[in-house]
Amino acid sequence: MWSLLFHLERVFSSIQLYGSDIEDGRLLYTKDVAIDIKKSGVYADLHPSKFQELMKFCFPLKEAMYNSIMKPMKQLNLSTLEFSYMVAYMMFNVYEVRNLSDETVTIGEHLLDHFSSELHNYYVFEQHLTSYASRLARMLRLISFAKQHSSHIKDYMIMAKVFDIFICDIYESELFE
Repeated sequence: MWSLLFHLERVFSSIQLYGSDIEDGRLLYTKDVAIDIKKSGVYADLHPSKFQELMKFCFPLKEAMYNSIMKPMKQLNLSTLEFSYMVAYMMFNVYEVRNLSDETVTIGEHLLDHFSSELHNYYVFEQHLTSYASRLARMLRLISFAKQHSSHIKDYMIMAKVFDIFICDIYESELFE
């Protein structure tokens, strides 16, 4: 879950800082570094031939991140409350977690119901929206795309290790599960 939330938070924070212009590909990489994912490469201390291999290898992943996460999130121009709802939805959607007690499932369901009610009240009373179903559906699709992207990153890291492009063991740890 941490990598999924990390990627979404970086995109959300980038949009908060740089705005929602679709042509702007700036992404906060760390608290001090931003990159333009539409223009930049991967920076690593590699032999030039390995570096080119890495760039070619990672380009589809970078392109998918922009097209399926960053661009749709910019188009939605999420509020902080909407982004918080997405995070809560990912954290407390207990249906995908195995071996949870009935009590834990009940608590997760209760929390999601509460967060959903808060989002409804936000749309109706603060935003004065009478129809927000399509916006909510786009937010849920964004969560799905982010989950797929997170899974693809793990697959790419395994392939990179197998084909001796580079090794990044963090994606094989339990933290990435």
